[in-house]
Amino acid sequence: MNSDEFLKELQYKLRGLPDTERVNAVRFFEEYIHKANLSPGTDVTTICGTPEEAARQVMSGSIDTRSIKKSVRAHETKSQREGRHNGIIGILVVLGILIIGAAALFGVFGLALDLSHFRLFKASKRETGTITLEDFRSLDVKTDAAAIELVSDSDSYYVDYSLINDDIKIDNKDGRLTLEHKNHNLFGFNLGDDSFIKVHVPKGVSFDDIKLTGDTGAVKMKDISCSTAWLEADTGTVTLENSTTGDATLTTDTGAVHVTNSTVEKSLNAEADTGSIKLIDSTLNDIVVDTDTGSFHVNGTDFNTIEANLDTGSINIEAPGSRDDYSLELETDTGSVKINGNKEGKSLDQKGDTNKSIKAETDTGSVIIDFQ
Repeated sequence: MNSDEFLKELQYKLRGLPDTERVNAVRFFEEYIHKANLSPGTDVTTICGTPEEAARQVMSGSIDTRSIKKSVRAHETKSQREGRHNGIIGILVVLGILIIGAAALFGVFGLALDLSHFRLFKASKRETGTITLEDFRSLDVKTDAAAIELVSDSDSYYVDYSLINDDIKIDNKDGRLTLEHKNHNLFGFNLGDDSFIKVHVPKGVSFDDIKLTGDTGAVKMKDISCSTAWLEADTGTVTLENSTTGDATLTTDTGAVHVTNSTVEKSLNAEADTGSIKLIDSTLNDIVVDTDTGSFHVNGTDFNTIEANLDTGSINIEAPGSRDDYSLELETDTGSVKINGNKEGKSLDQKGDTNKSIKAETDTGSVIIDFQ
């Protein structure tokens, strides 16, 4: 069953759910199928199970994100992961050659030209403004090249923005606000740009689902309460700060993921292809972490379970309680496993006295656990 067939069938199986819950569930599986980077025609049930099984998980409120995550990693080969990194490096190299070549050309011919006149380097017109919004229960923000922030700090709904030669479109239908930003500059970005979109909402208001998606720029949600949160950046830091949500998915290709002073009542999925992941002073339940190149830190945070998979980077976890409380599956190929400062070799497997667990694996780096 291909992805289109799976999602169509899943949507039908969930027809009895409210629209918001059905849309969120289908979007969840759609995003993970996309991240698996499957070849055309691949049977997606190897990742998500059958539509019937997926629908049962959704209806019971127990989507097996860990199993799906493992399947995604199994289908994404090492060469595919390396390809993403090489692609980023290739773009930077080409861009550097363009800049250096242009500078050399101008120098040879003695041309006193300002690169700011070229749209590749800087667009000619910046627009800054404020738009008043009607109230909403769900939010979906998409941007090509701007930082995104959602913050609860006012008595009304409005958006501040500062953009260059760009379009911003807003639609509010049935309590769902969609805000889409299109960039019209050459190559779709501005060098040295500080473009931003900042959505302000009243203090104390709770929301259904929040989705903030950016290509180039930081993505941040602060002082917000919602049922589900999806924060994603291709290049930029993703931050969840002083917020409360049922489920949270935080992803970035190149950048860091930070969770501070926040509560995630059900599951937190954090992913960074290249960058660190930090969970600080928060209350979390089930945590799934994945990074290709970067470290993972947990400090001052309560949690139930952690599953961390790193290719290159160290894992440092401060765990509340005693060692005997946790079931541990810890492993490193190059590095060591340390518990409260004591080396345990390269792997450790133990059963705990409670349902708490830590499963942490890194190919290159150490796994360090300190029980508090």
